[in-house]
Amino acid sequence: MIAGKSFCLLLIAFAVLTTTVPTGVSARNLLTAQIRSVDDCPVHNNDVLHSVMGRVCEMCHEMFGGNTREECRTKSGTAAKAQNNSGTLESNPTRASGKVVKATEGAVLTDDILDDLVKHNWYHGLMPREEVEEMLTKNGDFVVRKTDVQKHACLAVSVFYGDRVRHIVLKMLNGKWHIRDHGHENVGELITQHVDKKWDVQKDGAHLINAIPRPDYYILHEHVKLEQKLGSGNFGDVFKGTMKIPTGGREAVAVKILKGVMGKAERIKFMKEASLTRKFNHTNIVQMLGVAAQQEPIMIILEHAPNGSLNKYLQKNADLDWKTLVKFVLDGAEGMFYLSSRHVIHRDIAARNCLLGGSNEVKISDFGLSVAVEGTQHQVKESRLKNVPIRWLSPETFQKGVFSTKSDVWSFGIMIWEIFSRCKSEPYPGKTNAEVKAMIVTDQRMKSPQGMPVPMEDIMQCCWLEKPEDRPDFQELVKKVGIVYNQKEVEFV
Repeated sequence: MIAGKSFCLLLIAFAVLTTTVPTGVSARNLLTAQIRSVDDCPVHNNDVLHSVMGRVCEMCHEMFGGNTREECRTKSGTAAKAQNNSGTLESNPTRASGKVVKATEGAVLTDDILDDLVKHNWYHGLMPREEVEEMLTKNGDFVVRKTDVQKHACLAVSVFYGDRVRHIVLKMLNGKWHIRDHGHENVGELITQHVDKKWDVQKDGAHLINAIPRPDYYILHEHVKLEQKLGSGNFGDVFKGTMKIPTGGREAVAVKILKGVMGKAERIKFMKEASLTRKFNHTNIVQMLGVAAQQEPIMIILEHAPNGSLNKYLQKNADLDWKTLVKFVLDGAEGMFYLSSRHVIHRDIAARNCLLGGSNEVKISDFGLSVAVEGTQHQVKESRLKNVPIRWLSPETFQKGVFSTKSDVWSFGIMIWEIFSRCKSEPYPGKTNAEVKAMIVTDQRMKSPQGMPVPMEDIMQCCWLEKPEDRPDFQELVKKVGIVYNQKEVEFV
């Protein structure tokens, strides 16, 4: 870290030598001046130096957005800290009596401050910058959000101006929040003054015009009540709860909360799951009702599935007839066909990740590992397989780290096995994970559960074909399973 910063300062020094120095400001003072935006950074604004920096520069990432040039977005890290005790380029609210104050020094985000911010619809809480940037499209569009700089919570204004979104951290000095030269004890008043008086938030003229309100799916924490814990997913624990609805009553919901201490990376992953699932609308997909992200813990609010998880239901009801089991498979195939049509790879299909609605309809859930692929891309590749469901993985995933809709089909075949074995055991019973991997990559398959309909066995085996291109897609599976479901009689294994 120290070496990286030293290298940054050396490059800035070189930039100073190749940059026109304003009258009355020494090169030394320019080098050590407080850099308050990417526009102030001589390295950032020197094309030659910036291309040399690569991923080393860590000055401009979160504090000021670092998005004038794409390279500045590739390295997370600290904000600019170059300081000036002997001169200034312009009036700087982070200095008083010669003392340089860190951007977040003394700025403690208390519950009272956060409660006051929630009253303003332009406050978006912990919404990730990527999602914020999609919302800001016109000059002056802005939101205020909570973020982390050097692991310290702080507030940032995100505003669109020119051709990009800028992220400007509010600074605290002598009990006042500051944006450039203007300060106020109350963040709401500070923002209101900037809008009403058209004060610039950056020296290039960027200013706040149009506050973008929180989306409808943003839910206040105070409207959610937690009850008993239902289970755990990849990133979070799931609770039964209730949510206040506009008519004044309360609706039964499921609430997913991130496990343990929430770091920035985990929070981003969690919010990506929320962003992905809120776009789904299908009977066989658990519906996301909203997200509470104004403060921590972040909560994803989901529809309540009254009959619980599919695996536990099967374990408790071992006498279910074959047609009911086929219907579970058909529902799951319908849900997966919907996801695949939207270019989503689930990556964790299993009976434990399916819920049952009020009519015992299967609903695909838990999208913590899911990814959406774009354009002509049909797969994603992971260099390391970490926290993945070993017993549900396909041969190509083990061998190449590849996930695709066809690897989802493989996992779906494992779920068919689970359903007809009534989830009495994990897949590959009696085998270690290492033995399971060896079986899969050497084309060995599990035996079919006793009492399984023969046509369902055929479908399951098709899902386990070694070459991904030989496996059916989910549209074919819906058709094939539907034919079995409509049969009056079948033969059994």
